[in-house]
Amino acid sequence: MTKTSEAKIVAAARRIVREQGCEALTQRAVAAAVGVKAPSLYKRFRDKAALLGAVRAEAFVDLEARLRAAAQGQPPAAAFLRIAAAFRAFAAECPDLYRLMFDPALQSADRAAESRALAPFEAALRNIVGAGQGASAAHAALSLLHGFVRLEIDGAAPSPGPHDEAFHFAVFALLQGMAQSEAKEPAPNAA
Repeated sequence: MTKTSEAKIVAAARRIVREQGCEALTQRAVAAAVGVKAPSLYKRFRDKAALLGAVRAEAFVDLEARLRAAAQGQPPAAAFLRIAAAFRAFAAECPDLYRLMFDPALQSADRAAESRALAPFEAALRNIVGAGQGASAAHAALSLLHGFVRLEIDGAAPSPGPHDEAFHFAVFALLQGMAQSEAKEPAPNAA
């Protein structure tokens, strides 16, 4: 029997998710992809949920690298625009993987991988809205981008056809609004 590693198992699982969707991911399919019998996977991953968690964590590492590369050497506004485009491109390239990453049923108490992956948003926006509002701005940006790309990859956008113009409009409007709000006090919490 062929020996395998966790890295090879996760890579095979990720490939299955990307090419066939989460529904196709089974211990048996992954075992066949890495050349072992399904029971041997349980030595490394106790169940499908653990394997999906590993795939998800690796996908966040990949997303983080893409977002950091997009922002590198750019002034804050350009960094954010490039981060937004890279985020959208990742979702379009890997829709099933993207859905897995943001599946609320798979989120754990340990959100470190997600936080690291999305840190480039906050870093770019902190320089636009000020240090005190960086986290709020990143949350708002992620909410807008996630909503947009989910509508797009799920085929649920309000209008058919290419959505580039709408995407650019939304991102520029958000960026412009954030830049204008820099000098304003944050809104008090509603009671």
